[in-house]
Amino acid sequence: MTIGTAPRAPRRRDAGPNGPRRRLRRGPLPVFLGMLLVSAVAGLDYFTGAAISVDLLYVLAVMAVTWVGCRRHAVLVAVLAAAEGLFAQVATGLATGDGMILTLSMAWNAVTDLVVLTLVAVLLDSLHRALEHQRHLATVDALTGTLNRRAFEIAAERERLRAARHGTALSLAYLDVDHFKAANDRLGHHAGDRVLEEVAAALVGCVRATDLVARMGGDEFVLLLPETDAREAMTVVQRVRAAAAAAGRAGGYPVALSAGIATFRFPPESVDAMLAAADDLLYKAKEAGRDRVVGAVAPGPWPRWAAASLQPDSRALIPSGPSR
Repeated sequence: MTIGTAPRAPRRRDAGPNGPRRRLRRGPLPVFLGMLLVSAVAGLDYFTGAAISVDLLYVLAVMAVTWVGCRRHAVLVAVLAAAEGLFAQVATGLATGDGMILTLSMAWNAVTDLVVLTLVAVLLDSLHRALEHQRHLATVDALTGTLNRRAFEIAAERERLRAARHGTALSLAYLDVDHFKAANDRLGHHAGDRVLEEVAAALVGCVRATDLVARMGGDEFVLLLPETDAREAMTVVQRVRAAAAAAGRAGGYPVALSAGIATFRFPPESVDAMLAAADDLLYKAKEAGRDRVVGAVAPGPWPRWAAASLQPDSRALIPSGPSR
């Protein structure tokens, strides 16, 4: 009834789609890249002399480091670019025997280069941060901070294709807060929002960083567990339900979750089919009395699930009583 997979790996804080990007921006690689580019431009500046201006290339080097690095990296490279630009001019002046190379005009050029390059670095870094912030807002649910439906579907499609390619198990849980509308009407919308935030925190706190957590709308959440069999998925969902119930008790309002878990040995043809399968099992959990979990395992490929909900064999059902 379960599917053998490797044990669930421990959580990694830097995992996920943005982990490598964050490490790149914070690591030393952008500084090395900047030093290489600026040194190359300085060498070109020395060989071309005063006949050809290469100041724009210094700007492009600083812009490149700003985009792949952080503001600190960019300012450091801007200082380096201004210094190497001045050094190239000094070396050129010494080679030509120009005794006026170290005059006030050369110092002024170095200062203006430094100011312009630093300004470019700061402004481009601010633009980059604004774009990253807008990209983040476009992918998360404003209330809970989990993925929104669109972002989940994109990420889940990648996991579906990866599971199909490598033949690994894939579990999807559809969760719903029991009697949420009644509690929301009785306690008020502020308390209802707090319940949803607590449920989202329980979900995020009980899974790996490589798992996907999303709010589908209202009081419905989904949890995608790559490389996870039915037994492991059941353990995770029960842990989530217990954490949500404990948070609700601490906040003075009861929280109970119903869930449907669909485990796929061979993923269906679309994410919509996976969601339909888990949603069908969630409906069965609610029919059975709420505050429980119903799971089913798909042992083989079923292309028809792309257009229909899961119809599990009764022997594959994994009922669970109320969480304690």
